[in-house]
Amino acid sequence: MKKQILIRGGIGALGGVFIGQIILIIISLCIGNGEVLPVPPQLAEQVGSELTAYILQMLGVMLYGGVWAAASIVWEIDHWSLTRQTIVHGLCYALSALPVAWMLHWFEHSVTGFMAYFFGFIVLYASMWGSQYMGMKQRVKEINERLSQL
Repeated sequence: MKKQILIRGGIGALGGVFIGQIILIIISLCIGNGEVLPVPPQLAEQVGSELTAYILQMLGVMLYGGVWAAASIVWEIDHWSLTRQTIVHGLCYALSALPVAWMLHWFEHSVTGFMAYFFGFIVLYASMWGSQYMGMKQRVKEINERLSQL
C-alpha cells in the first residue's frame, strides 16, 4: 500500500503541475490583457521576486496533485465505511488545499476571501464525489444485472 501511495503521489504531483499550468493559462486569458499572469502579485511581493513565487507555486501545485492522487488509496480500504472513506479523503484534500491556497495567495487573506474559497472547495469536492458515486452506483447496477443473468 505504501508503494501505491508513493506511485500515485508522484504521478499526481506531475498532474498537479500540468493542471496548474492550464489554470495559469486560463486566468491569463481571462484577466491578463494579453500578458501572462504566472503568480498572484501579493505572493511575488511577499517573497521578493516573481521567479521565487513561481517556483513556490509549482511546489504548491505538486503538493496539491500528489496528496490528491495519493488520497485515492482510501477508496480501496474495504473494511472502512463509505462515510469514513469520504471523511478521511475530504480531510486529506482540505488539509493540503487550504493551507497551500492561503500561502500562495490564491484568495484574499480575509474571512470573506477564505469563506469564498472554502465554499468553492466544498462545492468542487461534493461535485467530484457525487459524480464518482453516481458512476460507481451505475457500475454496481450493471454488475448486479450481469450476475442475475448467470
